Amino acid sequence: MPTYRFEAVDETTGRRVLGTLQASDEQSLRQLLQARGFVVQQIVSAADAPQQSQPVDRRAERATASLHARAVFFRQLATLFRAGTNPVNALSQMCNQTSMPESLQAVARAMLANAHLGQPLSQALEGFPRLFAPHVVGMFRAGELGGSLDIICDEIAAHYEQEHSLWRKLWIPRLLVLNGVGMLMLVIPLFPAFYYAMARGDLSLFVQRYLQLLLTRSVPLFLLTAPVAGGIWWFLDQPANRRWKDALVMRLPVFGSLNRQRAVTAFLRTLHRMFSAGVPAVSAWEAAAPSAGNVYVREKLYEVLPLIRQGQGIDRALQATGLFDWETVSLIAAGQQSGEIAGMLDRAAGYHEETLRERYQRASFALVRLGCLATLILGGAAMIWMAHSYFSGMFRFVDEFFGTP
Repeated sequence: MPTYRFEAVDETTGRRVLGTLQASDEQSLRQLLQARGFVVQQIVSAADAPQQSQPVDRRAERATASLHARAVFFRQLATLFRAGTNPVNALSQMCNQTSMPESLQAVARAMLANAHLGQPLSQALEGFPRLFAPHVVGMFRAGELGGSLDIICDEIAAHYEQEHSLWRKLWIPRLLVLNGVGMLMLVIPLFPAFYYAMARGDLSLFVQRYLQLLLTRSVPLFLLTAPVAGGIWWFLDQPANRRWKDALVMRLPVFGSLNRQRAVTAFLRTLHRMFSAGVPAVSAWEAAAPSAGNVYVREKLYEVLPLIRQGQGIDRALQATGLFDWETVSLIAAGQQSGEIAGMLDRAAGYHEETLRERYQRASFALVRLGCLATLILGGAAMIWMAHSYFSGMFRFVDEFFGTP
């Protein structure tokens, strides 16, 4: 069946919609779009359509929003779905909220277009990779499959709230690091300026020389370091480099265990939702695996999928990943033998959620300790430079004063 790219206007909202859809011919596609409330402007065969990306797509790829805003977005969705509001009406309400960030309004419009066309809402989320990581899209898609979108949206919102709570505490280490950097910048030109004025017998030159060295040495050094650090962070934050970032995070002492625990917990909770909805084991595992937020964990989960296809139990698959402790595997094995696999998955997920909360607390303390450590390192560097510049300047001053060759 051929694929067509279309441009239409939504009669409900009056907004322009771009998309692709399969149909037997252009006339069938036109009738389908008109039946779903669209005024067709243009239809082009995908084979004949230009291959360059549309500007709206590029904006979508760059779109972002705060963690708090994303949490509120999914809380709203969960509330509207739980109240029995159909997706079209729910998303129509969210599109018209001027208080919502423009990027999230664009997400709501894309989801609304998919709802009109009868396409999965999760497909619209995939078009905003900077806003929604693959595991968030995977959780949402599992909610569509299991018929529990309201619960899944609440869990996604809780995930963003935990992340927001953790990173909000970064102001302490940031302040400590800035304090250390500022101290180092102010110390670098101190003694060179002092001995410069002493050698000329005029202490009034101290301030002038100090400001000159501050602007020619300290400030350029900071301006060179800050973009390098920002560039590294930007590189790791790109969706295409997510694997490198996950591999790096997994090796960190505290944050690696947090990242691993968060991925495992999300997988178990999503797998529980699938089994509670009566989804077969293979489909349930395939739907739950993308909810793991770490690429390494996700690959381990996909590696054992053939075991489930061969008819082996969930407990065997969990054990084969090497990601789960024996208590979790034993619970799932008991659930399979007693026919209460969904209940045991719920208990296992609850146990891991308690552990995850503990990991978040440890990470919060670790951020403060890292800030203190950075302050000590930068302060130590400032003291070392002070000692070096003091004694080297003193010896140079004495040599010049006495004319020592």
